[in-house]
Amino acid sequence: MKARDGSASKPSVGHRFGSASDPVAPIPSGDRPRFYYGWVILAVAAVASFASAPGQTYTFSVFLGSFVDELGLSSTGVATLYMLGSLTAAVLIVVVGRAFDWLGPRLVLTLVAVLIGLG
Repeated sequence: MKARDGSASKPSVGHRFGSASDPVAPIPSGDRPRFYYGWVILAVAAVASFASAPGQTYTFSVFLGSFVDELGLSSTGVATLYMLGSLTAAVLIVVVGRAFDWLGPRLVLTLVAVLIGLG
C-alpha cells in the first residue's frame, strides 16, 4: 500500500479505515461483510415501534373512550394524566441517558428491567 506522499506504508493492525490524515480509506473487498446487518437492525426497530404503539400518542385516541368508561374520569382528566405521564417520561429520559453514560447500558437496562418487573 502506498501513502499519499508516494512512500510505501504498512497498514495498521485492527484499523479498517486509514489514519487521521486519510480517514475514509476503502475497506479491502475481502473484509466486507457478506450480509448488511443494518437491515436486521431496521427490522427489529420497526417491530419494537409497532409493539410500543398502545402507549404512544398516535394510538391514544383509540383507547380514550375505554379509559373514560373504565376509570370514571372525564376526557380532560384522562388527557391530563396522559400529559403528566409524558412529562415524567421526558424528564426521566434525560436521567436514564446520563445513567447510560455513567454506568453503562448493561447495568442500566438490568435495573430498568427489574423496576418494570416490580411495577
